[in-house]
Amino acid sequence: MALNYDPLAGCSDNSCVYEGVGGCTDAAACNFDAGADFDDGSCQYPQAYLDCNGNCLNDGNSNGICDEQEGCTDPAACNYDATALGDDGSCEYPLVNLDCAGNCLNDADNDGICNEDEVPGCTIESACNFNAAATEENGSCTFAAVGYDCAGNCIVDTNNNGICDPEEGLGCMNETACNYDPNANVDNGTCLFPEFGYDCLGNCTLDSDSDGVCDFDELPGCTDADACNYNPLATDENGSCQYPQLFLNCDGTCIHDVDGDAVCDEFEIDGCTNADACNYTADATDDNGSCITQFALGQIVGPQTVQVDESVSYATAMLNNADYQWLFTPTAFCENPCDGDAISVLFNSAGDYSITVIAINELYPTCADTMSMNVTAEVEVPDYVGSLQATLPCAVYPNPVIAQAILEVASPDWLGARAELMDATGRLVWSTTITNYRTAIDMSLRSAGIYSLTLVAPLKGQHNTLRLIKP
Repeated sequence: MALNYDPLAGCSDNSCVYEGVGGCTDAAACNFDAGADFDDGSCQYPQAYLDCNGNCLNDGNSNGICDEQEGCTDPAACNYDATALGDDGSCEYPLVNLDCAGNCLNDADNDGICNEDEVPGCTIESACNFNAAATEENGSCTFAAVGYDCAGNCIVDTNNNGICDPEEGLGCMNETACNYDPNANVDNGTCLFPEFGYDCLGNCTLDSDSDGVCDFDELPGCTDADACNYNPLATDENGSCQYPQLFLNCDGTCIHDVDGDAVCDEFEIDGCTNADACNYTADATDDNGSCITQFALGQIVGPQTVQVDESVSYATAMLNNADYQWLFTPTAFCENPCDGDAISVLFNSAGDYSITVIAINELYPTCADTMSMNVTAEVEVPDYVGSLQATLPCAVYPNPVIAQAILEVASPDWLGARAELMDATGRLVWSTTITNYRTAIDMSLRSAGIYSLTLVAPLKGQHNTLRLIKP
């Protein structure tokens, strides 16, 4: 209709130009213009449910609210309409005890029947008091006895004797049978009888010693499990049991024999089993490492030739057993005999000395050993050795040492001296003040190596250094 219509245009850009009078050409519009040659888009329409004058098209109750805008205004109703401007009396409500969806408000057992509508009773159809109207089982059901109906009549009575088949007196009618039934009126062939010599409870009818084993089943023999001839099948003790000797098994071997020498541990005798040893024990069966031979009784520590000067000289001797004494010939500077495992002997004259080891208590009278040493003098040695002047008479033994070394001083001038033991790195590992002529040094936990033992005299500041070896 436009003067500039473009058949190729896909959408209007509002550029149409018409010829004639424009206006609203829609007859349904409030401003319809019958004389308009073309629609100029000016049509106006009434609001919903209203006419062009603003009046309701439908208002059945003439309350000024259009029927389409009315509805249920009660929030408690199932069809409550929050947009309704007026109530049209259409509210709908749920049935008693139900919600708007038709579901129970209260249904404890979830069976679809509201609690308020439940009917308690017997709901089992096979019960005598079955209630078809009941909706909730209350445990009140009663049933007929087996073989009977609810009226007490037999359901099955094959022989028509008035006794229901389940209660017929079928059973064993033999009074000597274990399962005799005094109420049975028909024997059904089920009678059971005990084995010969036994009653129905399995007890012996002949059991002279009341041990639960029938006399004809008794087996005499040794019933003591500790016996060598124990018979696990024997039921009657006949006094034939035989037992091993003390500390022995039934085959005569030792029960306890740790070293496997066929001498029971209980009979072992500790001692020296070396016939060449001084303390050989003929009765000993177990060697305890105590053997002493005459070739290992003692030793002289240090050089066996000792030079003495006008002050003092010494040598240290060591025993291997405390049961022995030292005997010096001629007498050295100690009382003869000299006791002790290790001693330092001061010599007051030069010469050849014989050192004999003898037993103290005659335990080993055959054991003896003699050692010799030579003492030479650079100067004449007086009969009495006086105080320390030049040479420092100190010794440490045994050397090398395994567990314990003895530091010995021969003059009271050294009492109060400071003794210090250092390892090969110069680290001080032990120190003490000398208060006795002999001082023990514990080397058991020391590492192997060469140690330096230094003594510093308390009065004149003199010192002496000894070497101690720990292999």
